[in-house]
Amino acid sequence: MTLEDLEQYVMRYLAQVGNPLVRIDTLIAHLEADGRLAGFSRERLVEFLAQHELIKVLDAQGLKANPRMAAEWVKEGLSLGPYVILNTRMPAPAQIIEMMRGQIHTMHEALEAALDHAREAKDAITEEKVLAAIARAQGIWNKLLPPGN
Repeated sequence: MTLEDLEQYVMRYLAQVGNPLVRIDTLIAHLEADGRLAGFSRERLVEFLAQHELIKVLDAQGLKANPRMAAEWVKEGLSLGPYVILNTRMPAPAQIIEMMRGQIHTMHEALEAALDHAREAKDAITEEKVLAAIARAQGIWNKLLPPGN
């Protein structure tokens, strides 16, 4: 398969996939399952996509800089990326903020459950850590609120 064929296949895949933000590992698995990645390394594919004018490659560099936090994300089954998305499917800033608020809300609910569990277990150390995490989450939530709220 030529680079141009691979490019067209990736563009079609990214245009039709349900979630527009695709983990690179998911894309690679899809390409390998269809026998379309022969002769291309993961690194070459990522480099090609990163330089493509119609595709964005997104990475969680902040998390990678904090190994402890990165390990927590991996433990929870969350990927550090990279991710790829077609520029035409990139959500508007307001949509990104709403998605982030939804994720923070979900995280807050999980933290509240952890706080209840820590209190039931009379685990003061865990309770203190969870309360600190709730405060950080609230700080992020506040930054995502529209001005004047």
